Amino acid sequence: MNDLETSTTVSSDNPHLPPSGISVKPRKSRVYLHSTCGTQTEVDGLEFDQLVNPYNVVIATICCKCGPASLGAVSWIDTGEVVSDYRARLRSLVPTWVTFLPILLPLCLGALGGIAGIVTAQGLDFDMVVTGLYVAVGLVAGVLLGFVVRPMLAQHAVKTPWRFID
Repeated sequence: MNDLETSTTVSSDNPHLPPSGISVKPRKSRVYLHSTCGTQTEVDGLEFDQLVNPYNVVIATICCKCGPASLGAVSWIDTGEVVSDYRARLRSLVPTWVTFLPILLPLCLGALGGIAGIVTAQGLDFDMVVTGLYVAVGLVAGVLLGFVVRPMLAQHAVKTPWRFID
């Protein structure tokens, strides 16, 4: 590992700083211990970014000795925290409404699509088809936007890259 910088615990109400009480340390990699075999594995690069981002779908990681290992079976060497607990803690730093965005956004855009379909279909013979099409487009757009926008809003709420949070 090549992290020579020291950890800093943030304790400020400044809206431009990360939430109070989190420990921040610039890093490019991190080492975890696989509890089953006792082997340490260093993770870096894209794999590290994917592992520490709590909004990426990651159900396992790789032990350099055993192969696939569940996130509940590996813990960070520097803090001893289980990686699955770490990811849950990071998700708890983000406002609840951001977490539910992939559900709320499709519902809202679907409803708007339905309203647009009803307004557009006034006087047409195929009003149910047009309305259904608008609702479907609104739902699909909402799902896509929800899953694209949520990670960006979550990262903005925390105000520091996921890889820097202890």
